[in-house]
Amino acid sequence: MATMSQPVHPLSTLALVTTVGVLAACAGAPVEVPRTTFDEAIAAEDQGDLPGAERRFEGLARNGDTRASLALARVLIRRGKHAEAARVLEPLVEAEPQEPVRVRLLAEAWDALGKAHLVIPLYARTLRLRPDDVDAAVRLAELFVGAKLFREAEAIAAGTLAKHPARPDDVRLLVLHARAMAGRGRLVEAVKLARQAVALAPSSHEGWLYLGAFLRVQGELDAAIAAFRRAVEANPSNPDGLRNLGTALLERGDAVGALKPLAEAVRIAPDDLNAWNALGVARVRTGDLLGAAAALERALVLAPQSAVVALNLAEVRYEQGEISEALRLADFARSLDPGMKGAAEAQERLVVVRRVVENLCVSMPDRAAMRKRVSEDLASRRLPHDAAAIDASLARVKGDRGLETRILSLAERCKRAAYPTPSPAGGSSK
Repeated sequence: MATMSQPVHPLSTLALVTTVGVLAACAGAPVEVPRTTFDEAIAAEDQGDLPGAERRFEGLARNGDTRASLALARVLIRRGKHAEAARVLEPLVEAEPQEPVRVRLLAEAWDALGKAHLVIPLYARTLRLRPDDVDAAVRLAELFVGAKLFREAEAIAAGTLAKHPARPDDVRLLVLHARAMAGRGRLVEAVKLARQAVALAPSSHEGWLYLGAFLRVQGELDAAIAAFRRAVEANPSNPDGLRNLGTALLERGDAVGALKPLAEAVRIAPDDLNAWNALGVARVRTGDLLGAAAALERALVLAPQSAVVALNLAEVRYEQGEISEALRLADFARSLDPGMKGAAEAQERLVVVRRVVENLCVSMPDRAAMRKRVSEDLASRRLPHDAAAIDASLARVKGDRGLETRILSLAERCKRAAYPTPSPAGGSSK
């Protein structure tokens, strides 16, 4: 091993090996590191030359310069090399676990790598070491909310806000405090905090978005829609505001009004399952069955095991006259979620409709055979299938003029397909 002019720092063997060094060592080639000073490396970083800064800091760090090691980790994080940054930082934090800069940088690196179970303790330690680190408090509260640790999130948000009140340019903790209160079921307080946030920062997309969400849960739909509109105005390119606005309009019965924000939401975020599902429902309600089917098929691709989407698509297939496919989808939806609201009712209705249509389609209807088939179909799906239940189902069909009209229309279509009308030329016309 080559003799160094300075003592070898304990971290050098682990912390300072970067991709460049590893590849060169494996190849047996010498590692060329530019001779530099710390100030020159800082200047390179300040000028945006991150690759150059990385090489310079690496060279200094190889000689045991801890300050350069921390700077190297910072540059690696800025370049998105979070795993390498973590390898540099882990031994540094182990050597001095109470040094806030090291702890904070390692938290950032692990955070980017999705190691939430490791990140939360590090951000908590950072906040103990540097109580004025508002950004660390924000991230810790976010992590707690994401983990549904709402009491912990409330404690962090409220404690930090007591020392550092929200400002017009930063209401993040106020919104997180509101979210924590909502998570604990304290919606009145959540609404109050969200209102404070938007009063302080009227252009806060996040503030308006969560205010709308809380109001919607409270049943104040008009006020929620107004809040979602403000969220969209604050950030027209954020799909969350658009999706929530469209969904709330749909809930209020304004399917036409819901179409535009939902279509824009899926344009911006093509993988937004909930937006595609809501768009499909809006299109059904406005009579665009082809568009509805396309939206719901896309949603089912994104979430093949979604009972809600499958049942919505079943309704579309029913409206399109594809009774067997509709029943298959309803069966599938109930198999995914046996207790799902509306699934059993949809199965029962589709079973009856399918058999009634078949019965009306044939030239010699056999009502007894139809009832038997209905009974068998219902029994196979573990639905009530005694004579009284079947009569009740048939009565519902007769009592629903829209459904009865639809059945007759399907039966006529079936008859035309089975017995085409002769054309004047002697052929057949469908």
